[in-house]
Amino acid sequence: MGGTLSLCLIYVAIYLKDWASGWMSSSLALGVLVAGLAIGFGSIAIRSNPLRSLQPASLAALLAFVVAWCLTLATTDTANLSSYYLAIPCAFVIVNTNPSAFFKVLLVHLVLTITIQFFEYASGQYFFVYQASDGTQLNEELFGGGLGVFRAKGLFQGPLSAVAFAYWMAFLSRGSMVAAGALFLCAFLASGRLGMLTACALIAVRMLGGGRGASTKSLLLAFVVIALGAAALFASADADRLYFISTALDLGNSQNQSRFEFWLAALTYFLSYSPLHLIFGNFGFILHQEGGSESDFLRLLLDCGVVGFGIYIAAIGALIGRAFRRGDREGLFIALTVIALMNIFPFVQSLSSSVLFWMYVIATLSRPRFEQAGRQRAGRPGRSARRALPAVLGTVPAPMSSHEKGPV
Repeated sequence: MGGTLSLCLIYVAIYLKDWASGWMSSSLALGVLVAGLAIGFGSIAIRSNPLRSLQPASLAALLAFVVAWCLTLATTDTANLSSYYLAIPCAFVIVNTNPSAFFKVLLVHLVLTITIQFFEYASGQYFFVYQASDGTQLNEELFGGGLGVFRAKGLFQGPLSAVAFAYWMAFLSRGSMVAAGALFLCAFLASGRLGMLTACALIAVRMLGGGRGASTKSLLLAFVVIALGAAALFASADADRLYFISTALDLGNSQNQSRFEFWLAALTYFLSYSPLHLIFGNFGFILHQEGGSESDFLRLLLDCGVVGFGIYIAAIGALIGRAFRRGDREGLFIALTVIALMNIFPFVQSLSSSVLFWMYVIATLSRPRFEQAGRQRAGRPGRSARRALPAVLGTVPAPMSSHEKGPV
């Protein structure tokens, strides 16, 4: 019961706070999140043998977070509430409680988001307008840019947050052509150019990799359906939207040029930090100075220092190492894509995405243990294999092949 309540509170605090921004302040959302984490850690602690039930990768990530966060507090006298840090205990509770159930809720969230995006795309108006803590309204004009291109966002504060969420849902749904198609759809409705490009590459990788062991006929059918759907979407787009999409790789485009300016400014600020801030970061500084950095790696350095940056680099390095050892082509593609995306835009900056980053990392690195635990628990009276197996995310009926087909 405690675990279920914990996951409900975490979901509300992270994934519904944008929609509820009109009456749920950031402080209230943080309070709900802290309550969810407290209940979650409590439900884990009262187990008969809590340490033995934990996924090793989740414990390693949590220990790294605790050490880094406590050292930061002790040396800088700052409670670093960066999403990059907060995501780790959130993912720890989710993965060690009931990740399969949580993922199913997120699937519903994705379906609702894309459905709302369709209505927004058709009407040209947002389902809700996010209100920032300073009272700023993140409305259609703000995200439309100079061309005034409407960018649907569903249940998120902005279009890129929606696309980042769809990215991670596609990555977590290993081998799924449907999930890759959903990423393309969400990205198109949000005019997320990198999202569309990545979705096409992911579809190609899954076609070549066999996509969950599906037959060639099924894969070709899925490809044709996605291709026809994409053609219909582009046919419905106006000239401004098509032009905006076409400038994705145009480095001379003003929007792309502005990214370079953000990166240069962020790097200059970091190099001017004191030795203490170089190590532990200066949380909130870049947000106050520039409003952001347009790069996760630079934002990590600025907010969390070399210590926080190192935690994320170690996690990504572990993913790459595992993919090489197991000959996992899709896993390697995802890890390299994450590196690219974190370099060029704030892909993991929001808590809704950084939590999924750590869920993916922990589930991928702990996969054999997940499968063994699932098979053991399935044999207990009154427990089904589907309920017992918390591998992210879904049921794995047999050990994975060398190509890692199926959900992560």
